[in-house]
Amino acid sequence: MELPEAIQLELCQTLLQDWGFDGRIAALARSPHPFSCTLGPSDFRLTTRIVPGSPYSAFLATAHEWGHSLYEQGLPRRADQWFAWPLGDATSMGVHESQSLFWECRVARSEAFARRWHPRFAAALGADPWGSSAGFWHALNPLKAGLNRVEADELSYGLHILLRYELELALVEGDLPVEALPSEWNRLMQELLGLTPTGDGEGCLQDVHWSEGLFGYFPSYLLGHLISAQLSASMEGDLGPIEARVAAGEEPVLLGWLREQVHPLGRSLDGAELVERVSGQALSADPFLAYLEDKLERLEAA
Repeated sequence: MELPEAIQLELCQTLLQDWGFDGRIAALARSPHPFSCTLGPSDFRLTTRIVPGSPYSAFLATAHEWGHSLYEQGLPRRADQWFAWPLGDATSMGVHESQSLFWECRVARSEAFARRWHPRFAAALGADPWGSSAGFWHALNPLKAGLNRVEADELSYGLHILLRYELELALVEGDLPVEALPSEWNRLMQELLGLTPTGDGEGCLQDVHWSEGLFGYFPSYLLGHLISAQLSASMEGDLGPIEARVAAGEEPVLLGWLREQVHPLGRSLDGAELVERVSGQALSADPFLAYLEDKLERLEAA
């Protein structure tokens, strides 16, 4: 099933408007790889991309990148201290990713969100190929291994990170010659996910990180999943089930909790300290695994 580009971009804009987008300080554009960046205290930019054959990619990427931007907008910065206030920076890239993954996975991929947005997607398309909100929820959460990290489902995403971590560690330590990277990537992809890229564009060149010199960055994505799950458990302890808030259209309440508990801390703590401060416990994989198990069970039953 394909969604025309114009419809995808229209839905992205609608999502942003629902989530507090202010065109006076923020902008959305298209790029080959989705990203979010902050150029000044009142200049927040994000991009999305249209992926043929992946009709929800732009929508979910917009949710993800807006999560990054919301975190940036909530940091303790002042206009006159933009370059002189390091404590106003993000706590860590792991925490940064936890914020984007919260909005993408805990909200935009949730069952409650699918129930609310299924009519919007059907109205925009002028048809209902999903048949029900349950069908739409399944479409937002395909559980199928793929070659592309950005498009990966929550279940296989960690394997993409493991592949990159193993390879960049070997590159940095000198165990892997650069010219051997494509073949070793393909070998590990087959070993971990049972897939083989048809070329380097969907293999070792699909990410921009290494070409930008961002070595050691990839683990932050998986740490972001762990942190997001643990912070979400604390949020639910204060606010009740996230799904109930989403069902009621109360995303501003969720953002308000993050604005109080997470965003103001800036770089006064490191990532591990922030997690322990907010949740009362050291970072653990248990909340993330519990979240995945619960979601898989509900998807199977829906």
